[in-house]
Amino acid sequence: FINIPVHNSKFSLQTGAYYAILSGYTDTGEEDLFRLRYIQIPLMGRYKIADFGAYLTGGLYTGILLSATERVNGINNDVTKDFKKIDWLATV
Repeated sequence: FINIPVHNSKFSLQTGAYYAILSGYTDTGEEDLFRLRYIQIPLMGRYKIADFGAYLTGGLYTGILLSATERVNGINNDVTKDFKKIDWLATV
């Protein structure tokens, strides 16, 4: 991550990029596994609340879908077109 101080030493912006794999099973009664691969780019604000290194952090993430697969009974299928290409997330 990149940490960029803003105006004073207590507040900064933090950004970066990372690769994430999200997966889960559906409740269909079959062995049905989804696996989504993303590049995630956060833009977070950090405020130092204590001198020993405690911070409040919050901001936005953008997730760019690289691929999506569904495995049903051991067979992988490309289902990328069935998902949104870009996701947004807010976090505190």
